[in-house]
Amino acid sequence: MSALHLEETDRIPLFDFLFNPEIFRKVLGRFPPSGVSDWVECTKRLGLDGIWLWADAREDFQLKPADEKGAFYDEWGQKCSAVKEENWPIPWISDHPLKEIEKLKEYEPPDPFAPGRTKSIEEAVKLAGEDMAVLGGVGGPFINAAMLTGFTTYSIVMYERPSAILKITEMITHFHIEVGKRLIDAGVDVIKISEDLGSDETLFISPKHLRVFGLPYLKRMVNAFKKKGVPVSLHCDGNINAVLDDVIETGIDVLHPIQRKAHMDIAEIKEKYGDKICLMGNIDATETLPLGSTEEIVNETKQCISVAAPGGGHILASDHSLTGISLERANTMFDVGRKYGKHPIKEVGA
Repeated sequence: MSALHLEETDRIPLFDFLFNPEIFRKVLGRFPPSGVSDWVECTKRLGLDGIWLWADAREDFQLKPADEKGAFYDEWGQKCSAVKEENWPIPWISDHPLKEIEKLKEYEPPDPFAPGRTKSIEEAVKLAGEDMAVLGGVGGPFINAAMLTGFTTYSIVMYERPSAILKITEMITHFHIEVGKRLIDAGVDVIKISEDLGSDETLFISPKHLRVFGLPYLKRMVNAFKKKGVPVSLHCDGNINAVLDDVIETGIDVLHPIQRKAHMDIAEIKEKYGDKICLMGNIDATETLPLGSTEEIVNETKQCISVAAPGGGHILASDHSLTGISLERANTMFDVGRKYGKHPIKEVGA
C-alpha cells in the first residue's frame, strides 16, 4: 500500500489481471477456478502483491440464455456472447438493452443494495489476510453508458438528446458508487474503476464531450470512495493523452495500465505527474510479453522500472492483462521486478 501513497517500499509491488486459463492450469493444476479461493491461491503462488475481484451480481440472479449457443443476458440486460477460453473471463457484449433510446423510459437498472454483492470480496479479504491487497472492481460511467446503448446509439443521442445520455450516466454512476461503498465496508484495500476512454490511437469521443458526459461523473465516483478512506485505482485502456490532465484532476491515486501501443509514455507521465499518482503497468502485453524474446522482456521491464520506480509510486504489471501470455513469460517479468525493483532503485539499464 505504501506505493499507492508514493512512498518507497522494500521492493516495487507486483500485480496483474490473471485472465489466462493456461496460468491456472499450470499453477493450480485446474481450470476454471472453482471459486474465490482458487483466485487467491493462484495469486499467492505467483508471488503477486494484489488481487482484483469484481463485485458480484445479486445473490438470486440467474443468467438468462440468449438465442445463440452459450450466449446470455447479464444483470443489466446486455446480451453477451459465449465466453471462450481466449477471452476468458470477460464476455463480449453483442447487443445493448438501450440500443433504441426510447426504451430508457421503462428501463430498470440493477439494485446496488441487493444481497450478495460483496460475497466474493468478503471471502477474498479473509483469505488474503496481510499477504496481499484486495482491489474491489466497479465500472466507470462513460464506458458502461456506451455499453448499454452501443457506440452508434451513444454517438447519435449524445448530440440529439444529450439529456438521455446524462440520465443513463447518472444511473450508472449511482449504482457503482453504492456498490463500491459496500465493497469498502467489506474490507477492500483499493477501489479499482474500469473506465476505458479510448482506442490505441485516440479517444472514443472528443475531449469536449468527455468533459461533459464522462469525467465529471468519474470525479464524483473518486471523491465518494476517497471520502470512505480508500485509494482509487483507474484502469483506463487506450490513448488518453488528450485528457490526461483531466483524468489526474479527478483525484485518482493510481493510473493503470498505461498502454505502450496506445502511445502512453510512462517516462513522460512519471516526470509530469509522479508527485501526484502511482503508475501501474506499461509492459507491452500485445507484442513484447506474448511474442518477444526473453531478452526483450527483461530489457523492457528493466527500462520501465528505471524510469517509473525511483522515488516510489510504481507497481509493476503488464499494460493490460496476462491474456495470451505464458506463465514462463509472465514470470520473467515478475522475476525482473523482484531482482531490480528493490529500493533505492539503482541504474538498471536495458
